[in-house]
Amino acid sequence: YQRRVHGSATGTNVGYGFWSHDIEGPPNDLEMYTRWIQWGSVSAIMRSHDRGMSAGDCADINTCSIVQPWAVPTEYFEANRAALQARARLIPYTYTAARQAFDTGLSLIRPMYYDYPEYNEAYTAADPQGKMAQYMFGDDILIAPVVSQAGTDQMATKTIWIPSGSWVEEHTGYVITGPKTITRKFALEEIPKYIKAGAIITEIPVVEGDVVGLASRQYSTLVFNVYPGASQGTTSVYIDDGQSLDYLNGKYSWLQFSYSRNNDNFQATISISGGFVPSSIKFVVKILGSFPPKSVVFQGATCQYQRFGSGYNTWTYDGQKVTTIISSAPVSLNTPVTLSVSLLGSDPSTLNGLKGGFHRANLAKRNLDIVRHTPGETVVKPARLAVLASAGSALSYLAGNDLNQFVASSSQFASNLTSAQQEVHSISGVSAHRLAYSTSLLDSLPLQ
Repeated sequence: YQRRVHGSATGTNVGYGFWSHDIEGPPNDLEMYTRWIQWGSVSAIMRSHDRGMSAGDCADINTCSIVQPWAVPTEYFEANRAALQARARLIPYTYTAARQAFDTGLSLIRPMYYDYPEYNEAYTAADPQGKMAQYMFGDDILIAPVVSQAGTDQMATKTIWIPSGSWVEEHTGYVITGPKTITRKFALEEIPKYIKAGAIITEIPVVEGDVVGLASRQYSTLVFNVYPGASQGTTSVYIDDGQSLDYLNGKYSWLQFSYSRNNDNFQATISISGGFVPSSIKFVVKILGSFPPKSVVFQGATCQYQRFGSGYNTWTYDGQKVTTIISSAPVSLNTPVTLSVSLLGSDPSTLNGLKGGFHRANLAKRNLDIVRHTPGETVVKPARLAVLASAGSALSYLAGNDLNQFVASSSQFASNLTSAQQEVHSISGVSAHRLAYSTSLLDSLPLQ
């Protein structure tokens, strides 16, 4: 399993960058099955595999392979589903990379030494034994699949080489400056992904139950995820009809999204050129790791705040993910589309890692809720863990109602995290493995 990561990445060296591995799981290792699905979700081709070993006489002795991502206990199912949905959302990113491969021969996945040949670590990361397995997934995403079993704290440990420049740790929102080697712990649902600071990762919305044929549909909505850590950025999205060979006759286009930003303003422009132009597209712009805006103007019209907004020409704020979300109406691409956001003026680096803290606090609380041992569950206590777990929801509300209190509340994150850690460590009457998981979730955050 570890060695296959090396094989996948280095296949690009011989022009064999688009291939799949046979994803299936033994019945006695559900963790490996989930980790394999997660790795497959960030591979060039993903394919569940069954050559007859999922049924038959093996059913009577419980040795059949698992090939259905949903036929597992809840915690594994949720992680499997999240990985599959994340892959579906990335269709514009991976389809653009497929066009890049068509034009240049450069695969979607590639060894680290393609982009960083001057670093010895880039070659170590391609170790055939898979001890430090990682690769680039397209131009902007570094993937370091978990290929080892979790410890007694139910967390998997992974050593990752971060190349030069700044990178955003996807599951925590933490900005890391390389080159350096780091060691992290990952919960079952977490996939080690590192995004180039300032990158724009393009996605589409995914609706549960409506995913068959999704990759062949015309884009009705494009979601631009703008990552923190840079003052400007540009991305191009390849568009064709998704079904025919007309692209060979010039029936395709390139849509470009460019932005510039500072602490006070965010300006973006969307334009398209080529021989295939959709009649209209709805745009969603997500500014990750940001303070909420003071005002938003899209195509000259002011966007209104909606607490749970997804309406046309509105903005909202997801405090759990520390992200401003701006939604447009469907617009024509005959002329460039503009977006202007007046920001709060505060330094967004002060929000570094809040996303991971809120996420991990909810995992730790959920783990203790099951056995009714969350502080404050049955007896009134300070409930520091609950405060930290709900802080993101509070920021969602404050973003549209009280910006001064938003700043004050977000600045309390470090002290709230310390208090939650101390509170969880003091819990008694909980099994050792359950307590170890909750404490490790909080203690392994890269914030101290």
